Amino acid sequence: RAAPLSTMPLVSRVDGARMDVDGHATRDPFAWPPVGREPADDAGPVVPMGRACCRRLNLDPAGVSRVQVEARVVNDGAGLRIRSVGTNPTPWFPGRDGHRRRLLRKNDEATLEDGDCFGLLTTEPEPGSVRWVAARADGEGAAGVEEGGTKRGAGSPRDDDDDDDDETQPASKRVKDDVEPDPEPDPEPTPVVLVFCGPPGSGKSTLCAKLPPNAWCVANQDTIGKNGRRGTRKQCLNAARRALTDPRKPRHVAIDRCGLTDEQRADFLALAVELGARCECVHFDLPREEVFARVRARVDHVGGVEGEGGVRAVKRMLGGKANAPPNKTDGYGKVTRCVNAWEQDNAAAAYASLAPPRVGWMAAGPSAATGEGTEGIRVAAETKNQNQNQN
Repeated sequence: RAAPLSTMPLVSRVDGARMDVDGHATRDPFAWPPVGREPADDAGPVVPMGRACCRRLNLDPAGVSRVQVEARVVNDGAGLRIRSVGTNPTPWFPGRDGHRRRLLRKNDEATLEDGDCFGLLTTEPEPGSVRWVAARADGEGAAGVEEGGTKRGAGSPRDDDDDDDDETQPASKRVKDDVEPDPEPDPEPTPVVLVFCGPPGSGKSTLCAKLPPNAWCVANQDTIGKNGRRGTRKQCLNAARRALTDPRKPRHVAIDRCGLTDEQRADFLALAVELGARCECVHFDLPREEVFARVRARVDHVGGVEGEGGVRAVKRMLGGKANAPPNKTDGYGKVTRCVNAWEQDNAAAAYASLAPPRVGWMAAGPSAATGEGTEGIRVAAETKNQNQNQN
């Protein structure tokens, strides 16, 4: 059973372990700003954490690498970036998800916000053994990783008696009566056709749910059919074309399909080329165990991919010989690979921030690509799939 956050063991340094930064011993590696040196850009020194921490955290060292995690303070003390470098996956527990476990594979990274947790042992119970405490935006206190509820970063809270003089307050705390609303963003010159590559349970529909409907049309094959039933690829293509070419209110399009092969993605890439739109791809490359856990926990999924039967279906899909990750050489303007929920949130925020396309964006005519060119995309995808099947 997971310990409550108030009593969980927390660390700021490791007894008996030497932590050197650029050849200089660091008494408290999580202090911000770094003691005795100017911060480069907005990041602190890299601090290794691993097997030497296990005794302090009451963990079994057998499942922890000598260096399991590399951690560094970023964003002027607002975040802690951790990079998993151990043999086994590193668990992290984002507070926004109720400290549910997520796994970082080797070389995966995550940036922790205030109150987020992580661990060193893959099987650690929620909410993990280490909690990140960020620096306050108003300058009070400093960043640090807590131990026993006491922060061990540099600096101390300032005297509350100084709060009376408004002129001494940070700009973020002063009252501003003349703040003007942000201007409306300029429309995007061309719309985006956003293609996905990822199995059921990898987060495609979750990303789509964060896209504003005034700027985006979501073509979900699970629900695009009559009365919200499963539809076809052709119906997704038709919906995408209508949204892109609407003369009064064009919108970007997100194609909510698995798109695990080049052939499954080719028609949407060809549509973008035909119309002169930008085609980009998000590759949902999460650990399989996390995908299986999501599918296993589903209830009343619109596509019926849930429970143990859904897990078996996903395993079959992931074993397809024609499966191929997207690549910019396929014709995409951008490919974003997401290996954890944090990266998915970043991708969702980036696309959600796009303004609607400019009305009349097609007035200048489609790009130099012709129907002959779009047919070439389909032929290339089919040839690539055939070669993979032969291999």
